Amino acid sequence: MEKTIEKIFNRAKNTACEVIFFKNKNSLTRIGDNEISQNVFTDSEYADVRLQKDGINFKFSLNKFDDESLDTAFKNALLSFKYMKKENNFFPLLKTQVKIDYKRHYDEETANLSPAFRAEKAKKIVSYCAKKGMTAYGIISNGSSEIIIANTNGVYQRTTETSLNYDMTIKYGLGYGAASAYSNKSDINYEEINARAIEKAQISKNPSDIKPGKYTVVLEPQPANELLSFLGYYGFSGLAYVEKRSFVSEAMGKKIFPDFITLTDNAIDGKAAGMPFDFEGWPKEKVELISEGVIKNIVTDRSIAKKTGFRYTGHSLPQPNSNGSIAMNIEMKEGNKSLEDMIKDCEKGLLITQFHYTNCLKPKDVEMTGMTRNGTFLIENGKIKKAVKNLRFTQSAIEAFKNIKCVGDKAELFGGYFGKSACPALTIKDFNFSSGTEF
Repeated sequence: MEKTIEKIFNRAKNTACEVIFFKNKNSLTRIGDNEISQNVFTDSEYADVRLQKDGINFKFSLNKFDDESLDTAFKNALLSFKYMKKENNFFPLLKTQVKIDYKRHYDEETANLSPAFRAEKAKKIVSYCAKKGMTAYGIISNGSSEIIIANTNGVYQRTTETSLNYDMTIKYGLGYGAASAYSNKSDINYEEINARAIEKAQISKNPSDIKPGKYTVVLEPQPANELLSFLGYYGFSGLAYVEKRSFVSEAMGKKIFPDFITLTDNAIDGKAAGMPFDFEGWPKEKVELISEGVIKNIVTDRSIAKKTGFRYTGHSLPQPNSNGSIAMNIEMKEGNKSLEDMIKDCEKGLLITQFHYTNCLKPKDVEMTGMTRNGTFLIENGKIKKAVKNLRFTQSAIEAFKNIKCVGDKAELFGGYFGKSACPALTIKDFNFSSGTEF
């Protein structure tokens, strides 16, 4: 990678140049109908190259780095400057004295888990389900990613991390149960995940009808993370704040959530930590977004910082882009109750295992819609009474966070739509389910 970056810089000559180099290795074993249905491995390298000249950015991507491919790419890029206009919101490439080589979330064992290892884990759950009249579906995936960000002003930052994902769904009768785990190292308890999925499937064998409406819900960490990640993306984006597309635009400095709600974007040492610099190579800052219910900050890149007067927090996406700055490592402060105690404290409500096909309908209100999936249960007098059929929800994440009554004591890490997030289970009153289903 280093030699390739040097070759790119040499061709840039007197033109300012930035390279974002990606190297990814991913392995996946998929289980379907009680057998391994897919086993794949990918190994890819590519680079985004940005050239600057006379107040203009020109960007192109490469996945071939031989001399002929590089020569052709640079010839076309340098020629294109003749036909482009000077930009109004131009920022020259960054300079920083901070050098980062980040390996805190890299684990050699996780990077190199073998197909045989994944097959053995699959065999255990498949064999059990086949004997018990159940059907297993799921994935076991592991891999590593490396990103280098370098420019001709001397910036050179590197981060390397690994990932492991185990997601298991069990079908029994007419019902399903699911459980999952995500980690940066090989510390997942597969037996525990299997047991949770199996138990939910057994309870869900014959789900009952239920009417849509407003319910108190106990959200397990997966659906709670869905709410958190959507709130973070649509609420604390710097560009959305500037353009008044975010609820934060009118709420900065105001207390709108309960005292026990604190949200932080923390790529450095948080539960959802990751790449510790942004896509221009600037070190990320830990940003407290909500403190004890009070809206405190947004995340920024250089453009947003200039427009708003907020500090540049190191949240730039690859430039130029139309998305602005995004909170990609968001976590929620934990409470003091276990999921089991949260269920015991619920007089009547629903326990939700997963959300599925979640989308945003109204970004400013963070109004979301989606389906429950793989285990929806009626709670009465602190106990799970029965499984119920899935429901569609239409709910503002802002209102949901205002209605949080209890926060669990264990935040779980998930890789989501907009980066990573870590959220514990949540009890929320008056959660709106807009329609029912037949399954």
